Amino acid sequence: MFRVLLTITIDSFNRHILQIGGVIYEGKRYNSWEFRQNYSIDELKTMLENGTVQVVGNCTFGFGAATIRAFFAKSGLGDEAIEEQLRDALLTLQNDAEPIKERLKKAQSVNGLWPNLATGTLMALRPDEWIVLNNKSRKALKLLGLNRKLGFTIDNYLMYNKFAKQVRDRYGLEDLAEVDAVFSRYVDADGDGPPPGPLGSLTDYVTDRGFHFSPELLITYHLSLQTKPFAILTGISGTGKTKLAQLFAKWMSPTDGEQNYAFVPVRPDWTDSRGLLGFHNLITGTYSATDFLRLLLRATINLQSDRPRPYFVILDEMNLAKVEYYFADFLSAMESRWLGEGGSIKQECLVLHNQPRCVLAAGNEGVVDPSYYHEERFTCLVRCEKCPFASFVDESYHNGEFDYDEARAAGFAPQHFVPPRLTAPLNVYFAGTVNVDETTYMFSPKVLDRANTIEFGDVRLDTYFKIVDAGEPRASTASEESIAAFTNGGKFALLPKQVPELRSDPELAPYRDQLVRLNQLLEPFEMHFGYRVADEVLLYLWNARGLNDPAFDLDVAFDHQVCQKVLPKFHGSQAKLQEPLETLLKFCKEHGYARSAAKIQRMLDMLIKEGFASFA
Repeated sequence: MFRVLLTITIDSFNRHILQIGGVIYEGKRYNSWEFRQNYSIDELKTMLENGTVQVVGNCTFGFGAATIRAFFAKSGLGDEAIEEQLRDALLTLQNDAEPIKERLKKAQSVNGLWPNLATGTLMALRPDEWIVLNNKSRKALKLLGLNRKLGFTIDNYLMYNKFAKQVRDRYGLEDLAEVDAVFSRYVDADGDGPPPGPLGSLTDYVTDRGFHFSPELLITYHLSLQTKPFAILTGISGTGKTKLAQLFAKWMSPTDGEQNYAFVPVRPDWTDSRGLLGFHNLITGTYSATDFLRLLLRATINLQSDRPRPYFVILDEMNLAKVEYYFADFLSAMESRWLGEGGSIKQECLVLHNQPRCVLAAGNEGVVDPSYYHEERFTCLVRCEKCPFASFVDESYHNGEFDYDEARAAGFAPQHFVPPRLTAPLNVYFAGTVNVDETTYMFSPKVLDRANTIEFGDVRLDTYFKIVDAGEPRASTASEESIAAFTNGGKFALLPKQVPELRSDPELAPYRDQLVRLNQLLEPFEMHFGYRVADEVLLYLWNARGLNDPAFDLDVAFDHQVCQKVLPKFHGSQAKLQEPLETLLKFCKEHGYARSAAKIQRMLDMLIKEGFASFA
């Protein structure tokens, strides 16, 4: 770009730099230099203020700084001296043979060049490799929710440049100048909002409805369900556990208006699965179905459609009854999944009743044409071959009096009947909210092993009191792309064996080593974990990498997994827990896992104070 550096002038420098950005005027786009020639600075400022001109990109140094004389004003240097310093700095900046840190140090030493002009020049020279660093960069990071203040140091610039490359690659942008342009569109004088992050739509949806959850919490909830369709939300009462589960389900709702989630308040008298699945009423002959079962039936039908969607079950106050009593069938069914022929996922079935064919669900007597079911046994009389429940009925009973397609055309709906058996549909995700007090039960290790346990303990009243009613919600539900990402392209939660790269991917190698070391440290205390946990931690990291959020890198993801998969099983006396917790604390500090280290320290404090500690 700067071909004749030995004769460079201030005006030629400005001309090249101002080509980076652009403006839109009367529907046509111009580069900044081209547009600058026709108007004075005052005219340009007026046009910007009244909206006549729309800025596209950062324009790097803005119209007001179109001349770099302003940056050198305090030095008292004339144009010739300024141009001499420019030539020297530019020769250094474009010298690829010299380490980048040395080049940037040289630019820092030139009065007025750092950081805007130096990094902007790098972007002008190599937009594929470098991005500009200025106040808009800092504001972009703040709006993105990154928990760090970006100072104008060389190390921070290199970190920001790495982040910009990740954004470029994730969203398929042409170069880092385009990344800068995207940031700039969202970071204006009024701070209209951040550029859309990987889960920006979810953040907007939640905020638009008057709620606030940290970006990390939204991401780990998303990843936890994506990795394993069972999450436990624990923490003090009133922190939004149930609301997050509801909002996420609604955000993922289908556009056809069908409710995609069931809210199930758990009762303390549940001692078996009838509270969830209902039962076959031998007196009436119909099946007393629950909202939970009706959702499973709808999800089973949807799973076989050309647009499979996620469905959600929210088990509120999940530990008011013993989870092992009423939820054991589902835990067993989910853990029984295996890869069948052709890569399809198979699993054991839940037994619902002992009738040979589907039984009418109670309450549908006036909805379903009575000719479609037996008048005494209430069993379905429609042929099974094309029914989505066919695989749950023995083939010897598939024959019937009515053709399925003709019955469907006449208004027959299979979801009004309950099959003899049913699997836990792959497109159903379970979230249980938990409070720990004298009215609730603790979870056994086998339940915790099968879930991601997410703690809600970060209460920020200062932020909470600043939330104002946003009026009528405007943010929409998840896009098709967001749903496809969450459901792994309609495959839903993958089994670890479906991702052989978990054992071979070089980027995951350090974390495989850390899992080995972590288990070795815990084994002497008989608090180590099994193959399931190791596989699911790696799958969580795999999904986190696919999300490609620079603020939630693999180190952050592994930190969350220590909290969600390892620590929840720590429960007991000081004699049992103190040494393993201290060992685990040392491991977390060595690797910089601040979240886990802070939680372990709180557990140790409780252990010393009360002689007993638990995760919740």
